[in-house]
Amino acid sequence: MSAEVPATDTPPPVRYRHFTVPPATVRLTVDDLTTLLPDGVWIGTEADKKREVTLPTTEILEKNFPRIRLSRLADLLPGCLRVEGAPDWIALPADRVVLAYHPESRREKILEPGEEPAPEPAPEPAAEEKRRPGWKKIPKPELAPVPPPKPIPLSERKFPAEEEKRLQHIFLTEDALPVARLVDLAGSLPSIQGCALTHGAEHVRSENFPAGIDVPALADTALDLLPKAGHAHGLRFLPTLTLYAESGPISLLHRGDYRMVVVHRERGFLPGVREKIDAALEMLAALPKA
Repeated sequence: MSAEVPATDTPPPVRYRHFTVPPATVRLTVDDLTTLLPDGVWIGTEADKKREVTLPTTEILEKNFPRIRLSRLADLLPGCLRVEGAPDWIALPADRVVLAYHPESRREKILEPGEEPAPEPAPEPAAEEKRRPGWKKIPKPELAPVPPPKPIPLSERKFPAEEEKRLQHIFLTEDALPVARLVDLAGSLPSIQGCALTHGAEHVRSENFPAGIDVPALADTALDLLPKAGHAHGLRFLPTLTLYAESGPISLLHRGDYRMVVVHRERGFLPGVREKIDAALEMLAALPKA
C-alpha cells in the first residue's frame, strides 16, 4: 500500500517593476563652469579649475536651461569667485550637464492579488520639499547677459588679403602685416628714426622709436591746430605737418582717425618715403571699426 505525500504550498515568484528616477546631483569640472562666467568673476587659480564640484539637480534644473545662483556657486567654490557687481544667475554649459546627468535605476515589487503593500517610511520634510524635477517640466531660464566681444587691440588689427598684399609690395616684404609689424616697417624706412601710430586712446610705437616723446599728446595737439588755423585764414592745409625740434624734424600725418608721428634722423622725408606712409594710413582709415 503506497503512502500519500502531503501537498506543499509553493509561494509564487516575486515580480518587480523597473523604472528610472532623476539623479540627485551632477558632477562637473570647475573648468567647465568658468567658460560661461562674465569677465572679472573668476579669481581662482588654474589648479582650482581642475577640481570637480557637485551640483544638486533640484537647484540647477528649476528652469528649462541649467543655471545656478552665483552666490550658491561661490559657497561651493570659496575664494574663487567675485560676486560684487555680477549677475545673480549664471548659465551652466548644457552639453556638460547632459553628459553628467545619469538617471538612477530603481525597482518596485509588483503585488499579487490580495497582497498588501509594505508601509512606507514617512518622508523627511526636506526631501519632500526638494522633489527632483524632470527635464520636460523645466520652464524658460533667466540668463545673465552675454558679455560683449572684446575689441581687437590696435597692434593686432589686420588688413584684408588684397590690402595686405598691396602693403607687402609697397614695403618690399612677404611678412604678415598686422598693424604692429606695419609700424615697425615704417619706422625702418630710410632717414627715419622711428614711427608711432595713434588711434583714439591707443597707440603703437616702432621698436626704434625714441623714448621721452608723449605720442598721443603730440599728435592731438599739433594736428588739431591745422584745421583751426586754416579756417581762421581761409586756407585748407594738407594732412601733414613737420615740426623742427632741437633733436631734429618730427612730421605728423593723419588720415581719418589714424595719426602717424614720424621722427626723422637729420632731414625731412626722402623721395618716396612719405608716399609709403600715406598709402599705409589710407588703408588703415578704410578698415572697418574694431
